[in-house]
Amino acid sequence: MKYHLLILAVISIQSIGVLAMDTILPKLIQNTYTESGIYNVSQTVTYCGKSDTKTKAIEIPILNIDRFKKEQISIYPNPATDKLFVNIDKNYQEIDVSIFDVSGKILFNRKLKNKSSLTLNLNDLDSSTYIFSLITEGSKFVRKLIVK
Repeated sequence: MKYHLLILAVISIQSIGVLAMDTILPKLIQNTYTESGIYNVSQTVTYCGKSDTKTKAIEIPILNIDRFKKEQISIYPNPATDKLFVNIDKNYQEIDVSIFDVSGKILFNRKLKNKSSLTLNLNDLDSSTYIFSLITEGSKFVRKLIVK
């Protein structure tokens, strides 16, 4: 079974919404972009019959975190208890391996060179759900990791 993860960049722009009785409240407008690029974003505010338009160019970088194909990398067992095995189909010059808790705090980080397999000791991690990240030259692999 293949899993593909698509990250959407969400840009939020504060605009002015007008309610009855001349009460002005901020209103949130969201736009979703699915591709990298430079986008011109315009905002028009109309109040008391007058309009004002502002335009700004915004660069949206989209990070593809699933560049590894299923056969290129494997992590097992998942759920894990005390050890996690990682196999990559080739040696990379540099590998950055990290484990984060669900709040984004880095609990484990190791930079490796010229490795195609590694074993991580998970004894210091409590039973919980974590995020496993492996970054190489130009590619990133991210998976949910469960430690029992």
